[in-house]
Amino acid sequence: MLERNSNPNSLITALDALNPSVHTLGASAILVALLKNKSSIDWDTAFNRVNVFIAADADVGQIALCPAIFADVCAAFADQLIKRSVAILGLMALKKAIEKLQNGNKLMLTAVHADLCRLALAARCPTAVKDVLGDFYSEVCAGVDAAQIVLFFYYGGVILGALKEFKRSAQFFESCVSVPAVVVSHVMLEAYKKLVLIGLINEAATNVTLPKYTSPVVTKYFKQLAGPYHDVANAFESSNLKAAVTRHEALFKADGNSGLVEQVLVAQTKYNIKRLTKTFLTLSTEELATRVGLNSAKEAEAILVCMVAEGAVAAKICHRDGMVKFDTGPPEDNFNSENVLKSAEAKLDSCIELDRVVRRMDDDVSVTPMYVRRSVAAAVASAASSGLDLSMDQSAGGGGMSNGGPVITSSSSSSANNAAGNGFAMF
Repeated sequence: MLERNSNPNSLITALDALNPSVHTLGASAILVALLKNKSSIDWDTAFNRVNVFIAADADVGQIALCPAIFADVCAAFADQLIKRSVAILGLMALKKAIEKLQNGNKLMLTAVHADLCRLALAARCPTAVKDVLGDFYSEVCAGVDAAQIVLFFYYGGVILGALKEFKRSAQFFESCVSVPAVVVSHVMLEAYKKLVLIGLINEAATNVTLPKYTSPVVTKYFKQLAGPYHDVANAFESSNLKAAVTRHEALFKADGNSGLVEQVLVAQTKYNIKRLTKTFLTLSTEELATRVGLNSAKEAEAILVCMVAEGAVAAKICHRDGMVKFDTGPPEDNFNSENVLKSAEAKLDSCIELDRVVRRMDDDVSVTPMYVRRSVAAAVASAASSGLDLSMDQSAGGGGMSNGGPVITSSSSSSANNAAGNGFAMF
């Protein structure tokens, strides 16, 4: 086993003795030791070695035999790049690493996805990974643990929030929170806090409804641990929102959510304007500013113009008399444009692809030995409780017993740490 305090020169010598394309796994182990070495290393040499190894030399076939060690190289590489404030230099290499781990399967989520998102955030370059976050993942690469999945969805949600794609961001945070768990992690808690704020910004949703399959321990503790955020959500539809924000301002700043909270205040103003469109057909900009709590008519006009551009409301402003005319009907081209047709076709194609993936996954699961055993056991137990006589010779493969019975599921929690006793853990 390679030591972290090994002589860097010895590691370079050992690496030179290997052909990375032939001895990919051995070279991966040496590179991990080199990048995690406690002694000072020649960074330029190490960077060039790792960059070329990931992008070109590493063999896809050998990576498939042990993807975890290759993912460790990428994680250690990302750590060094962030430490040296040059995170942007590793984005292309890690994208190439993901392609090698996927080996043509774009539906596979890998351990490197989280590291790539981490680099994008550190480099303040969220658009560089937008394509990665737009993919649909239905499979998980071998060697990926729960922490890496949770981190991917958390980082992805933060990036999408920075890109103002709030609907998709909420989906990522929801996925992060609903990952099967027996303890509450800090990452999931932070994702939940952001989910509450994103819900207010995107849909003015004052209540966060988590999926039914979310772990009970998560729903039990989150409402207690995210109390100030629920305080803001409860005050969203009232005039007490600014008071609630001021009351917990220090906490929001410590959590790094001050920017989202400021957007919640703007979202409340837009929400109040939308409510006015249901009551008034015309309104002066000055009265509009007064009713929604803005400082001036100019500020009200600027927000209204922004909302019209976003398609949130339909309105016309007459600068001659300072009046706003609201149109409650849909714009003329809402359902009669090429863009709408293309969007509908894209969503239909997405639904067809999702249906195909779900059917394939269902077929794969239904023939696994564990599923068959549990289905048979559940069917026998159900029949026995109903008083039916199922005594038969099972030596010939089940004697014609159907495997279509209900499935007994159990959450695999072998990795739960000692913190399970208090329901809280830190990844």
